[in-house]
Order: sequence, then structure tokens, then C-alpha cells
Amino acid sequence: MKIRKARLDDIPEIGHVFERAILEIGPRFYSRDQLNAWIKRRARLETVLPEVLPYRDGWVAVEADDKPLAYLDLEKDGHIDFFYAHPSVAGTPVTGEMYAHLEARALELGISRLSTEASEAARRFFEKRGFQVLRKQDIELGGVMIHNYAMEKQLTPATALA
Repeated sequence: MKIRKARLDDIPEIGHVFERAILEIGPRFYSRDQLNAWIKRRARLETVLPEVLPYRDGWVAVEADDKPLAYLDLEKDGHIDFFYAHPSVAGTPVTGEMYAHLEARALELGISRLSTEASEAARRFFEKRGFQVLRKQDIELGGVMIHNYAMEKQLTPATALA
């Protein structure tokens, strides 16, 4: 497994990773109606990424066939917008390595605060890396209420992952 810069031609496979993560990991935390509403956001992801990918740092974890199995991005203000991993790599060192790569890049850019809106599953991942929950958020997706967590981490060389 290697981590490389995401490319525009990765977007369809990133969409597939997004869908697999929701359908296979999401049922532990969300109802069927919530998952159905969330999965419809794949079109948004595949529309937004071509517009924003050239202007933010985004990485994919790939195997020998160069097919993305995870995607993570960092906006210039320290916001982590998308982080999805195929169930085969979720919870493995791959996602931790991707996150460590992101933190190193954030420090290079002089970013002092990371933020994200984490799903129930992702909340645990981010908490293990020093993020604090600011608040639970109820949001509406296609007429269905779903929740996530606004989270942040103050980032200094002393708080960064080794």
C-alpha cells in the first residue's frame, strides 16, 4: 500500500470507496433511511472533487494496481472535508498513515488548527488522534435527519503525531 497525491482520474473510484464505506461501515451507527440519504451524496462528492481537488491537498491510498482504497483531503484553512476508506482498509494502519501524512503537510503549511465534521464511526478515529468534540450536529440530508460531530485539534509540532 502506498499513499500518493489524488488525481482527477481517481474520482470515480473515490466515489466507489465513499459508497462502500457508507454501506458496509455505516449500518453499525445509522438507520437504513439515514444511509440511503447519505449515499445519495455520492453525486455531490463526484461533482465537488473535480472543482476543488486542484486547490487542496488530497491523497489516496493505493495498492499495486493503483486503485484508490481510501481518500483524505486537507483544505487550506485546516478543514478535513472528505475522509473515506474502503472497509478492507478502514481501521488498519493505512488510515493512520494517511492521517499522519495530512498532519505533516498541515505543519508544513503552518496550519495550527485542524477541523472536521466526523461521522459516528470517524469520531473514534479522530478522538484517538487528539481531536476534541465541539458539538454533536443534527443535519438534514434529503429530508432525513442524520448526525455528525464538529471536531477540532490544535496543531503544534508538540501535539502532532510522530
